[in-house]
Amino acid sequence: MVRVLLVQQLFNLSDEQMECQLLDRLSFQRFVGLSSSSQLA
Repeated sequence: MVRVLLVQQLFNLSDEQMECQLLDRLSFQRFVGLSSSSQLA
């Protein structure tokens, strides 16, 4: 969770934008520790 907040601050993203980026960017998923089988819903 801390890494998600860090990325949000660095890229100035809202919660909705962050969720979209996590679903879209593999690099963000790896950085925050989401496995490829994890899904946000």
